[in-house]
Amino acid sequence: MSKAKIVPSHVMTVLGGMQPVIRVLAHPPGQHPKHSPIRPDLTAVELVTRVGSRWFGFETARINSRLEMEVSGYSPLFESVNAWKDARED
Repeated sequence: MSKAKIVPSHVMTVLGGMQPVIRVLAHPPGQHPKHSPIRPDLTAVELVTRVGSRWFGFETARINSRLEMEVSGYSPLFESVNAWKDARED
């Protein structure tokens, strides 16, 4: 299983370069919005910026005791997520 990661506070976007994340939404499997590009069997994590959203698919997403969005269950080949900060053990 992949190491748990913390969702970053900034993400790279096509239209605006590096942007602050202003909202994080986790859509459970089977309950994605119609415009979601994520497979329906994964948890879709949407990182909303002022210029649009970045989407990622994970097996799990939860809020940890430090009120950070923690994700796990992704391919070790997923380079952008591998660069995210590791979650600390609670």
